[in-house]
Parts: sequence; C-alpha cells; structure tokens
Amino acid sequence: ARTPRARAEVTEERHRAVVIGSGFGGAVTAAHLGRAGVQTLVLERGLRWPTGPNAQTFPHMFAPDHRASWLSPLPVMTGAPPIPSAPYTGLMERVKGNGIDILCGAGVGGSSLLYHGMTLQPDGEQFARSVSARIDYDLLDREYFPRVARTLHLATIPDDLLHHERYRSSRRFLERAAVEGLDTFRVPMPIDWDFARRELTGELSPSYTNGDLIYGVNNGGKYSVDVTWLADAEATGNVHVETLHRVNDIERGADGRWVAHTDRLATDGTVVERKRIVADAL
Repeated sequence: ARTPRARAEVTEERHRAVVIGSGFGGAVTAAHLGRAGVQTLVLERGLRWPTGPNAQTFPHMFAPDHRASWLSPLPVMTGAPPIPSAPYTGLMERVKGNGIDILCGAGVGGSSLLYHGMTLQPDGEQFARSVSARIDYDLLDREYFPRVARTLHLATIPDDLLHHERYRSSRRFLERAAVEGLDTFRVPMPIDWDFARRELTGELSPSYTNGDLIYGVNNGGKYSVDVTWLADAEATGNVHVETLHRVNDIERGADGRWVAHTDRLATDGTVVERKRIVADAL
C-alpha cells in the first residue's frame, strides 16, 4: 500500500511574512503588509464562503447542517439539533472552557462571517478601563475609528425599514423604552440596507429581515472582512491566502526566523500534507 502523504517527510516553505488567520486581526494585518509591498502568506484553516443574492452558501438557523460545525457532528449553538453528518471543515468551533465556552469562526473572513455586525465604539473611559489607558484614545477617535467605520460602511437601520410591518417588534420596543424614560439609539452595522429592502419586496429570500444570519448572510451585502480588508490585501498582488491550512504550533528558530508547523487538510479533517512554514515575520 502507498504511504499516505501525511506520513511522508515534512515539506518546508519559506516566506517573507506569514499571517495566521484571516479574521479581523489577520485581514487588517495582511492589508497593511500588502500595501507596503511585503509578500505575505495568510494561513486560514477554514474554507472560502462566497455568497451573493439568493445564495445558499450558509446553513439556515433552524436547520443547521454539516457546514455549521468545524470537524464535529455536534451542534455548535446551544439548543441546536444534532447534525447527522460526517465531520466537515465548517464555519464555527465551540471550544469548551471552565464555566464559559468560546465560539470561534473558521473560514476566510473568520468570525466576521458569523457575527451580527453590531459595531459600537466605546468612549474614552470605557476604553481605558477595558483595553488600556496607555493607548492614545483621542488619536483612535480622531483617525482610526472613523477609518474602520468607512471600511465597514457602517450604517444604522433607515426609517423606511424601521417603519415596515416586519419591524413592528422593534418599534414596540422603542415605544416601551420611551415610556420607561430610557434613551435609545440605533446600532451601526456593516450592512448594505438595500439588500433588506430587496427582501421586503420579495426580490430576495429573507435573510436580514427574518434574522436568519447566525451562520452567515446568504444574500450578501454584509461587509465582512473577506470583502473589505482581505479583498484589499489580495488586490495588491502581494498577499496570498491558503485555505484548509491549520497551524498547530509556532516556534522561533535559532536564526530568528519563525516556524509555523502546519497541516493541510481535506474537508473531512484528514491531514493531506504536513508543512514546516518558515517566515522572517509572523
């Protein structure tokens, strides 16, 4: 019998810069490196999930299938039904912890594919208490938070949508809050609200307007990082993304270079190839 490729001698690659993960941190880093002319490899353990109007890229909230879970037939979300399928390199992994579990995204775009998009900027006091008082918040407020808002095309729900019958519960909430003397505001979100309008006219199947987006938005129109920072990074021609590459460990060699011990996977989790990826910067 032939020896499986995964058991053969480890192959080695050398790169100028390597970024592990293509979520918010990885995508933004890759964009900066690409614009600076640095040849960069992005390693992503998950798949690409291209979407668009009326696509069926992502599983549905009340009928999750093998696409929902990262290499597990067990449900990711609490209360979700079991997934009767073989393991698959799906969208989300649930990592058990001591009293709290962590839901980790898997795929080009990372957890930005899955989060609902509520994008709130803390004030200076909250930022200092929860992040760091040594970081110049005024600079962030003046330059970097607005830059993020532009990149993500942040916008709040428009009046015409809020006044639609589909959003009656939201209006009732606002009315009740006002009666209780509470201040309310509309949360900025990285959404092209025209997609929601097209759903309400029947042009598109519901996704935004029925909340069926816990595993991703099938209709598109969501400015996740795969279509913003990472797309900008790849457009420079300096950034290459390798999917189904799981980094198991990293170390720094005696020569100062970084080594990422990486498995190239099949979609059922089988290790197809083992790689020793050496980089000047990680």
